[in-house]
Amino acid sequence: MKGKIKRCLAGALATLICFGASFFVACINDTQTSSISNSTTSSTIEGNSSSESSSSSESSSSSTDQDSSTDNDSSSYPQIDVFDKDSYTDTWDDPTLRSVKFRVCSYNIAHGLDYSTDPAAVRIHKTGVFLKQYGVDIAGLNEVYDKSSNTDYLNQAGRVALYAGLEYHVWGQGKQFDWGGNVALGNAVISKYKFLDTQFIAVPAPVVGDSDYRSEYSNLYEDRVIVKTTMNVGREICFITTHFGLVGEEQNRMIAELTKVLDAETRPVILCGDFNAEPDATQLKPIYERLQSAADLMDKRYEPTISSWDPHATIDYIFVSEEFTVKDFDVVEVIMSDHLPVWADLELAF
Repeated sequence: MKGKIKRCLAGALATLICFGASFFVACINDTQTSSISNSTTSSTIEGNSSSESSSSSESSSSSTDQDSSTDNDSSSYPQIDVFDKDSYTDTWDDPTLRSVKFRVCSYNIAHGLDYSTDPAAVRIHKTGVFLKQYGVDIAGLNEVYDKSSNTDYLNQAGRVALYAGLEYHVWGQGKQFDWGGNVALGNAVISKYKFLDTQFIAVPAPVVGDSDYRSEYSNLYEDRVIVKTTMNVGREICFITTHFGLVGEEQNRMIAELTKVLDAETRPVILCGDFNAEPDATQLKPIYERLQSAADLMDKRYEPTISSWDPHATIDYIFVSEEFTVKDFDVVEVIMSDHLPVWADLELAF
């Protein structure tokens, strides 16, 4: 009798052990299946994100930034080009709280000369590549050539814009030379934003018979131009670039024209360029009375901008009207032109 009981207990125990093992294996299989399912779902989600990123690579950065910062449908938001995802406030109910950020640059490109080599040679593509790498949205360029039979000097503004990945460009002529294939020297604006209007304000050099003409400086005089553009960055703005002369008479003429332009402008203004004068020069006082220096607002008033291989003087500037908030400013120490490029990150409410 006892033997039978023992055999029954052993059988029951064996059955329990087999059942427990089967249950354990089933649990493992179920866990693995769940893990595989989750892994597949995660892979699918990542794949869609990558696909969406690829398909929208040519879209404005606002779409990318809004998609990454919210789960809502970004198509319901205002589609405005922005510099980064922080360009908008978190509140969308009040349209007065919206703002846009973008990066601007002022650069005397010395008609594309690359001084990092000896002898220097025209490598206009390097300027465009640099601007693209620095994420520049709008640039004012000085010493830009065009209208030449020498292909190195032809349509430099358009070529810089192409390499910079910026769709729009405009060039204004200053002095016409009788060398370099009758090359013309001027200023340019290149931009990711479409121009609503462009104006070229000529500032002729003093000539014999003018009250401000000085024969000893005649070889330094050049016809100059102010390039004025308007564009919509979410709000209409005026973007101006120019290049001052080397001597007082030319600079006085430029100041007289610039103050007329600034005093007549009602939109937010950005003024940049090569002013051939240091920050405390009396020639710049009328500019400082009307606009703010981006460098000053970032405590970088005396950061030198020339020469690129031995920076010792500050003559390149970005000025803005009071509607702009300057978020950052810097002078980039890179040897291409004989000047160093300066850039500023700006925010504009609208």
